[in-house]
Amino acid sequence: MKPAHRLAYCSIAAALGIVLMMLGAATGIGTFAAPMFVGLCLEIIGKACGVKYQLMVWAAISLLSLMLCPDIEQNAMFLCFFGWYPALYPKLQKLPQPLRLIVKLLLYNGIILSVEAILLLFFLPEEMGAGLIIATIVLFNLCFLVYDPLIPRFHLLEEMFLRRITRRRH
Repeated sequence: MKPAHRLAYCSIAAALGIVLMMLGAATGIGTFAAPMFVGLCLEIIGKACGVKYQLMVWAAISLLSLMLCPDIEQNAMFLCFFGWYPALYPKLQKLPQPLRLIVKLLLYNGIILSVEAILLLFFLPEEMGAGLIIATIVLFNLCFLVYDPLIPRFHLLEEMFLRRITRRRH
């Protein structure tokens, strides 16, 4: 792929990412869904253009979403984890199976719980009960356990879609 094509592809992906982040903020239900889906879209950039371009698109979406999207938690989730995790995913897949899951969960929990603690400390000074905190941690981990296997499947779905389009053109 030529550099100009890569730039155009990445620009379109960044614009799509910002639109999805803004839609997630506008609906109010996108706090986790929008960053996860945009992260999956970045997987496509990584496969098509390389990790360097993938991380540049992540940085562009992160900066623009911090300026344009009102949902601070959603922006923090994308900036701190879901945006760059697809770039790290292939390296984590090389670890042995039991260690891989432990490392992924420790990484995820460490980052997400730190982000949530900072957000609760500065933006939501209300106290949460112990039951609600435990339920939140369990739901965060369930979200991650659903998200993680979607990364390679999303790439396969994209490849099938592109094959169909190219067949129709010929």
